[in-house]
Amino acid sequence: MQFFAPTRVYLEKDCVANHKNELLSYGSRAFIITGKHSSKANGSLDDVLSILDEASVPYLIYNDIEENPSVETVTKAAGIGKTFRRISSSASAAVPRWTPPRPSPCSWPIHRRTPDASTNPKS
Repeated sequence: MQFFAPTRVYLEKDCVANHKNELLSYGSRAFIITGKHSSKANGSLDDVLSILDEASVPYLIYNDIEENPSVETVTKAAGIGKTFRRISSSASAAVPRWTPPRPSPCSWPIHRRTPDASTNPKS
């Protein structure tokens, strides 16, 4: 079995903002999987979230990933992502936050943003 997952690396000032159209072209919602601290500390997570908020894209952040994640961690994240997919596909615009079905040991809350249906009819 073989998988092909192309990667683009941008090294420039304001790279997320400079390539926001490409970022937004990947789909109508985002499941962001990250470690506990670095993406928040270096500002990259805030850069991505500002683009998603500006475009009213619903998102979920899962930050309970350790270095070299175990199969259990990957399985847990996949389950939360599948639940988010089902809920975000049928969620009403009035739901401002989403919490996973089981308690999460995240160091900061899992966030969800649901756009107003009138501003983003494709969600």
